[in-house]
Amino acid sequence: MKKLGQRMPTFLAGEFQASASALQEAFPAKLDRLVVLTDGSLQPAFISPDVAARLRDSTSAVRRAVEYAFPPDKPMRAGLAINGYPMEESCNVDLIALKEDIPGMCSDGYIKEMLATFVFDHELGHLVVRNGMSYDEHLNECAADAYAALRHIQRFGKDTGFFESHSRAPHVVLGGSLPHYTDAALREVKALSARKDMTKLSLQETAKRAADIADRCSLGEATLGKLARAYLPVADACKRHIGDRPEVAKRLRHKNDEMWPLMFRETVRVMREYQGDSDIFQAGKSFLSHPDRRKYMEDLARTDPEWKAALDFIDMPEKEGNPAGRPSPQGAKAAL
Repeated sequence: MKKLGQRMPTFLAGEFQASASALQEAFPAKLDRLVVLTDGSLQPAFISPDVAARLRDSTSAVRRAVEYAFPPDKPMRAGLAINGYPMEESCNVDLIALKEDIPGMCSDGYIKEMLATFVFDHELGHLVVRNGMSYDEHLNECAADAYAALRHIQRFGKDTGFFESHSRAPHVVLGGSLPHYTDAALREVKALSARKDMTKLSLQETAKRAADIADRCSLGEATLGKLARAYLPVADACKRHIGDRPEVAKRLRHKNDEMWPLMFRETVRVMREYQGDSDIFQAGKSFLSHPDRRKYMEDLARTDPEWKAALDFIDMPEKEGNPAGRPSPQGAKAAL
């Protein structure tokens, strides 16, 4: 395996180089034609010897691949994995493309290295985990995220706060890519890590465990559709008052943004309306449980009884006979 290029972030280059022989041994057939690119360099970050020998004009091929992976209409894309991408005629590769800088996506709760390695492992998971490239897009996203989450624990430990800050619920609540709503898989990884030592798994065992988690946690088309319909009023309100989705995402990332009350109020409104549905409630709770958003609501709740009532509603524990664990519609205060 050739070494990574110098433009690759140092922490990621070092991690991949340290793992290269283990990855090649664990997944030989799946990494024989691997190419890793970043959007900041025309030199491949990694290219398998076989692919390097067959490319006639690697610079042009890399430029085309980067332009394909990160088109102007996908400004929030952090990475991409493609099985059988045609780098040149008669030269299909397994491509991982990574964005070197992901502005605004990091939280005070974790460091940039954690996000960069998670994105890399997610894209690698698409290539090495069973069903990582399946026709069921939600299943393959769950597989990739489960693999990345397990690798995160193996690298950084289980108590980093990363998963709490990395909820995919905005894809549901604010209207985005529904297949990327993989929070159930992330919660499953976290729960498993509390019971078992995930750091001892081999790479092959990690991929197998990720596939099993995806099988259990992927949601059916009907459930994803139900979630989208339930939270459509939130997306519509954001579109009216804020703008298109990239602008909404930008305002969400902007800590303590003046539009946060609108987003959170509309989310709680949907959760109240569908409080008997645990799928809908959990999506809203995951969205609002991001550490920065939670703290913002807690600050409001200190002086505003309506926000205090909203937090009490969100935090209501599950009770026997009430699947969603919330009070009945008659008992729920229609605050906010």
